Amino acid sequence: MGSVGMGRSALRQSARHTRTLPSSNSSTTFILSTLIALLVLLGLLMVYSASYSFAYERLGDPNFYLKRQTLHAVIGLVLMLIFARIDHRLWMRMDVLFLGFAFLMVLATFVPGVASGTRWIRLGPLNLQPTEVLKIALIVYLSASLYRRREHLKTFSQGVWPHLLVVGVIALITIKQPDFGMALMFLSITYFLMFISGVRFKHLLYTVMAALPPLVLLMIAAPYRRARLMSFLDPFGDANNTGYQIIQSLVSLGSGGLWGRGLGSGVEKLGYLPAAHTDFIFSVLGEELGLWGAFLVMMGFFALGCLGIKISFNAPDRFGSLMAAGLTFALCWQALLNLGVAVGVLPVTGLTLPFVSYGGSSLLTSMAMVGMLISIARAQPGGLHE
Repeated sequence: MGSVGMGRSALRQSARHTRTLPSSNSSTTFILSTLIALLVLLGLLMVYSASYSFAYERLGDPNFYLKRQTLHAVIGLVLMLIFARIDHRLWMRMDVLFLGFAFLMVLATFVPGVASGTRWIRLGPLNLQPTEVLKIALIVYLSASLYRRREHLKTFSQGVWPHLLVVGVIALITIKQPDFGMALMFLSITYFLMFISGVRFKHLLYTVMAALPPLVLLMIAAPYRRARLMSFLDPFGDANNTGYQIIQSLVSLGSGGLWGRGLGSGVEKLGYLPAAHTDFIFSVLGEELGLWGAFLVMMGFFALGCLGIKISFNAPDRFGSLMAAGLTFALCWQALLNLGVAVGVLPVTGLTLPFVSYGGSSLLTSMAMVGMLISIARAQPGGLHE
């Protein structure tokens, strides 16, 4: 009788846990959706504020970038809702196909007539940056591959080599575009996922040490990358040329003070700070909304990281856990790199601030990634065996 009573008690506890799990998941997805909505709305405000003068002078329409970013936000919302309804386990069945498709899209940027510039392809009225799609595909592929090889990750041949081979080819093609910042993103995502999946730390350390010399050579081989590096080390050494952008970013941030000049009242965006509505939108935000505004944005991404970690820990299977961790890392790491550039502690990378900077490809893929996080948070156990 005692064992029967204990068994019933365990069943009741399990039932209570099962009933509370959806509520907890709903709370997480609601908070995550609200946070992203606030970041996107702030982004629309800042894109308009940072671009209206530039858009009027260049295009005769002060609302040009706001209208395009609003269109991207609406499409991004639709993508987020669609991706949130796709069972995340489906991605594991098509990881190689997805990666191959995204890689072919990147190769298409080298085809005359298809490419729009050096990093984009034309899709009707929109330009898409395929490396943004490849970022998601790489996370899916690595999560699936590391899950399948989970019993052999301690070996170099299974845990490290296959994944470094894939990301090495991707990174070289991305550098060829050229997009060194995105190539570093791909490498960072790969090492992060290998590390948390249980790959031996010494294997990761040895490969990083071996990769550093060629990475440094690639960084200084191209004149523009070498100039970026030198301007980072000493921006005031060439204040009117290579160091100009970083100096103006620091001036913009410093002039905002505690409370800022007021939304729309910034000065640096009026022809002084290049790429004000894209790579350096955080500098405009700091000038207009002050230290408190900048702090709230940083706390927003910190909250995004915490929610992503929670989703990863509570994922119903190991694949979902790895994918949630990879998606969260990609969003927060890119934000950290962008903020580091804006405050002058990192060289210019050309990476946008997710959800906030102007950029259709970045916004669309970032919202799709949030949809995938929501899908993992809403998923129920079953379908994969640990």
